Amino acid sequence: MTRWIHTVPALALLIAGALLGPGAWAQPVRPVDRRLPPGSLIQPRRPPFTALDPRRFRKLEHARVLVGPQENGIGIFPGREDEAPRGPSSFTVDEAGEIHILDSEKGRLVTITPGVRELKARPLEGARNFTVLTRVSRGELAAFDSRRNELVSFDVQGKIHERLKDLPRVPFTSIRRMADGQLALDSPRRTHVLSLPDRTATPPGASPRMRLLRRPVQPQAAGLVPMKSNLAARALRTGKKGLLRVQDTGTPGAPRRELSVEPPVEGRLGAVTVLHQDSAGRLFVRIEVITRTSPLEIRRFIRAYDSKMNPIDTFEYPVEGLIIGDQDVQVDDQGNVYVMLTYPDRVEVQRFSP
Repeated sequence: MTRWIHTVPALALLIAGALLGPGAWAQPVRPVDRRLPPGSLIQPRRPPFTALDPRRFRKLEHARVLVGPQENGIGIFPGREDEAPRGPSSFTVDEAGEIHILDSEKGRLVTITPGVRELKARPLEGARNFTVLTRVSRGELAAFDSRRNELVSFDVQGKIHERLKDLPRVPFTSIRRMADGQLALDSPRRTHVLSLPDRTATPPGASPRMRLLRRPVQPQAAGLVPMKSNLAARALRTGKKGLLRVQDTGTPGAPRRELSVEPPVEGRLGAVTVLHQDSAGRLFVRIEVITRTSPLEIRRFIRAYDSKMNPIDTFEYPVEGLIIGDQDVQVDDQGNVYVMLTYPDRVEVQRFSP
């Protein structure tokens, strides 16, 4: 098992993509280089621009918390000459709307309840090396331990339940939630499904175990990633053209479709990432556009497609002035899009609701 599952901030990937050209599009995610020059993960301040606001989704501030050494502050490292700034590595939102943040700098799991000023902080062993925090089921979370190359399951109190050591030796590019008790581990060539037990239904004295399964897709959908329902999808680029390939695996003989992905604003298409399919069949992708190369300027957008793969909305979230973590966007099963924004003085979570 390599360490490629440790997600790279997309800004760093795009810098590499700008240098390597279109062929870098499909390269696996690599570990963060903590020795990057200071400020390399923070976009320098430039004249303000008008963000692309949603047309059908509703935007609101879901939560806000200060950063700093105080107990109710999220930990950040401001950076120094030979080391980039750092903040919380990733986050997830549970079925009740509570936000769980990997406060890597303080080695803990932080839970924020919207509308409540107090946050709950629990020590989490190894949290400094955890990334890709994912909700598994009610009260159950999982993350990847980049130091041990293991997948770890734990509860919202910070109690570790299990470590899965025998992961396939392939370069995973992401971990995402598919349904209660099921996570998908995506790689460039295949997807594995991790089945986690319902611990609330486990008989007393029994020892529930995580099980890693291979999730098959229909032959005509080979090379695509299975999503929540009868859909397989993958984003790719041919030359300078962005494509979203989708396949209805539940309808025999359904043709594979290729949807053109155009930049929402003027600039060069940097990357397209498939995020999640919700219970209504809507598919969400992230689009990154390089609008300037010297100095580097990047803008990030979320695009939502309906169940028939028609685009229904495209909207932007900020990048400028932020400390970029490993994972800054989550989509829940109801189609709510949550974005974590780490500023030098605060952490905000914005919500875009259908």
